[in-house]
Amino acid sequence: MICGGGEAEVAILYQLSAVEALRLLDMLQHRPQGPVYTHPKWSSEIPEHVANSDLGNLAELQVGGDQTIVMCLRPKLGECSQAYSKCRGGEGCVSVEEDGKMRYEYGVSGKDEEPGQTFVSGFALEDQRWCHAAVVRDLGSGRLQWYLDGNKCDEVEAEHAMAAVTDCNACVGAGYDGEIRNLQVYDRALGEEELSKLYEQSGVEAMKQVDDLRRRWQGPVYTH
Repeated sequence: MICGGGEAEVAILYQLSAVEALRLLDMLQHRPQGPVYTHPKWSSEIPEHVANSDLGNLAELQVGGDQTIVMCLRPKLGECSQAYSKCRGGEGCVSVEEDGKMRYEYGVSGKDEEPGQTFVSGFALEDQRWCHAAVVRDLGSGRLQWYLDGNKCDEVEAEHAMAAVTDCNACVGAGYDGEIRNLQVYDRALGEEELSKLYEQSGVEAMKQVDDLRRRWQGPVYTH
């Protein structure tokens, strides 16, 4: 049986030699697994997005083991807000602090009001400027990691060997002021090479240039 294979791949196998077919099967079975969930775009300035922030208790987001949460975001700093949340004492929650630092929480209580471990980034996001951020929960190695623009910035020991799987609804942008693009949740721990590639493919550098142009051309509101 071909894992993740389709009719086209089966047809190709019939045309290959035994050695070639075995090599292709091995490649298919060991190719990287994509995200279990993707949210392409969210903005606090679009009422439809705000109204549909609640994603419900999706089965694919009930991640109790390894996890990676990746997103491009452009926050308006000033208040602590949740960019993505499932359960602070369960599957995990990503927030942006007032000062631009990012906070990740997960735990085993199974209750949102009783978070387990809190992991705050050493870096701080800039106000209204795009960035590419990721948090990795690698329970196999017992580590939590923060990445900014494809670079690993912070790493601590994971305090829990698992996360509670809960009936809490997942949310995007709960109280968050700003924009989010390409939010991806994985049920595995992505490595440095994969996260670097995701950053390069995100287009965030071009979006940063647009932000810089906006700031450069913000002239006076009145001249006499």
